[in-house]
Amino acid sequence: MYQLGESVAQDFERAVFVFQRGCEGGLPEACTNLAFMYETGSGVTQDPARAFGLYQAACEGGEMLACRGVLMGGQWGTEVGERFSKSGQIGDTETGVALSEAIIELPDLWGSA
Repeated sequence: MYQLGESVAQDFERAVFVFQRGCEGGLPEACTNLAFMYETGSGVTQDPARAFGLYQAACEGGEMLACRGVLMGGQWGTEVGERFSKSGQIGDTETGVALSEAIIELPDLWGSA
């Protein structure tokens, strides 16, 4: 909530504090969010090496979203479309026919604190 300014005033430093506590407590999702803060320099001094290490720890903890950060060398990019894009085809499992107008919703893709 602090990172995004949802229901509270946006406060990157507070978000970093919350993510740090969660990450230290073993929550891979918090490590992922903290890594993004270090990558973008939001509330902390930008530190790509630290971001990569946090993405790696979160990925090893089972956080699949962080694995993308590892694959990208700790560089997600700053555009939302770059961070969350995936292309491919969706098909009907029974007929195998491609669905040309399918919409996929991923409501819990990005965690926040």
